[in-house]
Amino acid sequence: MGVIRDMLRADGVILSSPYLQSGVPVPAGRLALARAVGLVMPWARFGSRIQETWISSDQQMLADSRADPLLLRTATPRWYVSMLAVQEEARRRAAEFRLPLLCLTGDCDSMALPAAVVQFYESAGSQEKKLIRYPGLLHELLRETQRESVFADILDWIQHVTAKAAGSQIAAGAAEPPDGSSGASL
Repeated sequence: MGVIRDMLRADGVILSSPYLQSGVPVPAGRLALARAVGLVMPWARFGSRIQETWISSDQQMLADSRADPLLLRTATPRWYVSMLAVQEEARRRAAEFRLPLLCLTGDCDSMALPAAVVQFYESAGSQEKKLIRYPGLLHELLRETQRESVFADILDWIQHVTAKAAGSQIAAGAAEPPDGSSGASL
């Protein structure tokens, strides 16, 4: 995951309801079917069975989702089987995660298990990390009725992390004058 940090050149990461483990039970027969069909027809589409009441409690946001022609309501076997493998890898390698981390989860999220978010947070190797659990909120925290408090928490964290990063850069650059000169004066 150090490669990811180098590629991103990020000062921190915010995970909002990360899909680290599904809360939607999939019967063993349906999973076996997905694995088999995925080998011969990986593009086949199956209904996701996701209920809109799992997404947000904000009725206007749900109406917007219903009207969105680009919102996918299906999944392919290849996507699903690959997603299971990636979820497992992310949980297994959490200790390698070193960037400052903000994890956000709604306690009533039935799509992405809040317990998996807590486990990832606890296992993450980040020296600076914060977990915020929102009682009563569902999966799409930024589209929930109480989203203003979520946005405020995100902004506070970003300001904290960027101020800390700026302070580190200033301290690291204190030995060099900003104009690149040697610092000697005539």
